[in-house]
Order: sequence, then structure tokens, then C-alpha cells
Amino acid sequence: MKVAETIAVSIRKFDAQCYDLYAAPCFGSFVRVASAAPGIEIYAVVSEICTGPIDASRPVVARGAGLANEETVYQQNPHFQHLLRTWFSALVVGYRDGDRIVHTLPPQPPRIHGFVYTCNESEILAFTSSLGFLRLLMAGQASNDLVSACLRTAAAAREPGSGYLIDAGRELVRLLAEDPERLNVLLPLLQ
Repeated sequence: MKVAETIAVSIRKFDAQCYDLYAAPCFGSFVRVASAAPGIEIYAVVSEICTGPIDASRPVVARGAGLANEETVYQQNPHFQHLLRTWFSALVVGYRDGDRIVHTLPPQPPRIHGFVYTCNESEILAFTSSLGFLRLLMAGQASNDLVSACLRTAAAAREPGSGYLIDAGRELVRLLAEDPERLNVLLPLLQ
């Protein structure tokens, strides 16, 4: 499902503005966008979600004093839909070139105004069948919360009892062999 457009891009990450306010994909979920290189789809993990003013010179101010609920604020201020925006950042974790999935950085970043789609279950299964994407996630300075959320998303696309999180834990042990402190924090987050 198309949910956003890229508004800032690099080879390692991109920012995308959502079409609807508060409609960002979940933290740790997988999204895809076409690369500027023909025939390549870039896969990324949602790493940050923000909502704020479109124009930074017009800061948001409180409007709900005396109102019963938040929805009333939006009903009384329908123009908010045109003054506010929701956007998210995503860390690139690989790409697909035809039928081949590659867990390295793509040859080109996405274009500005590239359409961003949420990945469906079959795309997540295919992309995460190898844990090679974890290397890019760790290289991108992903937080422990992001790594665990991403792995739980990948595990949720599989049959219960698949052992995916156990395999992911083993891969994290390998990747974080020189950082046992981080590993001791991260592994319990996978349960």
C-alpha cells in the first residue's frame, strides 16, 4: 500500500512524508521504494516517526483548553490537515534487483518524490529469509528498540514457533561479539 513520498534521500536512509496525518507505518516495519537505478526496489526499516508543522516558522500551539476530547480540536480546526504533516525516517537494509535480494546498500538512492509502500507479509518473508539485513541495520546505528521491533515484525510474518527469533539472536551474538554489554540489553528485548 502506498503511504508516503520521499522528501530527503541518501544511500543509507530516507525521509518520507505521509499522505495522511498520523498514518505512518509502524516503528520497525519494512517499507520499500524504487531506486533511481532502474529495476531496483530499496527495502528499509522505519526508524523514526514525527508529526509537526509544515512551516517551521508557524509553531504548533495548544488549542484544547476547555474541550472534552482531542477529536474536537481537529473538528474545530479542519485547516490543521493542511498545516501539519506526519513523516518518518527509514534506514536502508538492502534491495531487490529482479528476483535477487541483496543485503547491501543499493547502487543508487531513491528519487525525491519516490512512492513509499509498506511491505506485505510475503515481501517481508522473502526479504528477511536471510538475516544479512541485520548488518546494515547495526551499521546504521539502529537503537536496540529498533532492532528488536524490526525482528519482531519479521517474526510475526512467520508461523508461530518457527524459531526465527532464536536464529536472529544467534546472528546478533555473532555481530555483537565485541559488544557484550549491548548484546545483554538487546537479547531480552526479542522475547
